[in-house]
Amino acid sequence: MSLQWTVAKAMWDGLVKDRLPFARTAKGGRVRVQGFPAFWEAVMGALLIIGAITVFVTNKESVREINIFAFVLIIQSLPFLAAAGIALLEGSRFNEFAYWSTLRTRFADIKLWRPRPARAPATVEKQVEPVQ
Repeated sequence: MSLQWTVAKAMWDGLVKDRLPFARTAKGGRVRVQGFPAFWEAVMGALLIIGAITVFVTNKESVREINIFAFVLIIQSLPFLAAAGIALLEGSRFNEFAYWSTLRTRFADIKLWRPRPARAPATVEKQVEPVQ
């Protein structure tokens, strides 16, 4: 859901603009993007939050339906804000496997995380009864 704005924009550009070059998306590796990649998603999320706050604050008569509408606006902002949050984390160290590997060893060093010892398979003792 966080890509709905990007998909809608791409569809609109394909319908309206003629002779657009085909752009292949980068698959892995480091790609430098000019500006913040989820700028418009962040704008849409912020506008929905501002709209929800405005609707809630201007509801002087405390109409329940208007408060529900403000809540719905907040819910609708979540995919846009999630896209912006993921874009923020994408360039950080939290997106690197090495960071999480070293974090695991750090926890093991300070004894907060103890690996479980390998358990031997349980043996079942069979009792043989003589046949009568």
